[in-house]
Amino acid sequence: MREYKVGAGAWQLYTEPVEVTDNGTVHARSTDAAGNESEESSYALRLRLTDLTSHVNVTRRFILQKARHHP
Repeated sequence: MREYKVGAGAWQLYTEPVEVTDNGTVHARSTDAAGNESEESSYALRLRLTDLTSHVNVTRRFILQKARHHP
């Protein structure tokens, strides 16, 4: 059994990808068939949400060598 929780929320059974919409910490743990519970793992998330101003059409192979930020 695999479980997760976001922040201080309740443990939930993990059955599909988890959507995270804000900064926080995701915690995970699992239990095997014999009832042995793993140590809790956690991952702190810091999201930076920005509007996209351009699109890339990836239909051919290419290598991006330099990227520039244009405000």
